[in-house]
Amino acid sequence: MTLGENGAVYVTEANEKGVLELSAHGAPQRRIGSDVLKGAQGVAVAGRLLYVADSEANVVAVYDLETGKQVHPHSVQ
Repeated sequence: MTLGENGAVYVTEANEKGVLELSAHGAPQRRIGSDVLKGAQGVAVAGRLLYVADSEANVVAVYDLETGKQVHPHSVQ
């Protein structure tokens, strides 16, 4: 779980395989990466980027928080 600059909360979801974005008030906003991620385990925010550690795929996926689209997967060997 991590906090975004706008107060949003990002939580990994094992069952959905992605990241759930909650508003600063706790209301669900959207799911990020559930169509690509296989096992999201950790998240971090830096500026407008969301970094997601995917332990099943051995990658750190990077998402643009404005669009919710994947920017680039980085392999971790």
